[in-house]
Amino acid sequence: MDEFSLLLAGCFSGKFHAVYMATPEFFYQDIFAVGKDDTVYRLLTRDYVSVGEFAGKPVLKVAPEGLALLADQAFHDIAFYLRPAHLAQVAAILEDPDASANDRAVALAMLRNAEVSAHGVLPFCQDTGTATIVGRKGHQVWTGGGRGGAFAGCLPGLYAECAALLADGAAGHVHGEKHGDEFARAN
Repeated sequence: MDEFSLLLAGCFSGKFHAVYMATPEFFYQDIFAVGKDDTVYRLLTRDYVSVGEFAGKPVLKVAPEGLALLADQAFHDIAFYLRPAHLAQVAAILEDPDASANDRAVALAMLRNAEVSAHGVLPFCQDTGTATIVGRKGHQVWTGGGRGGAFAGCLPGLYAECAALLADGAAGHVHGEKHGDEFARAN
């Protein structure tokens, strides 16, 4: 029995039927594996970052204000801009001989939306929902603990500044807004 796992396959007529199958060999896989990155980055600031030393090794120190600036700028860019590589993929649909008329219409609408949002007034998607921040750092990067608070510090003004509609649950109760208010804020 050590080579097999017992799985309960279901309950039929009040009785469980057991199914036996071979146990697969275990191997570890990083959940969020980092692969090749072709993203073009830009320097936001040289402030809030320094290099220190711990146990004879260099450590990168990032102040909480730097994390807040990074999160704020990331949310702004995500709201208003699409990556050039993504825009190129969408634009390629317009020239694709296998694309349907509907494919081309959707691609053209997306490109027009991207042009409007790139002006920084109305975001690409008005109904943005939840602000989720996920970050990775190396072992020799110090952020002073409390990263959640530093990241969350940019969130209170996010929806108002980005003309986005908070879409989680009861937005009317949280911000007193109704659908359509995001357009009034942007003008």
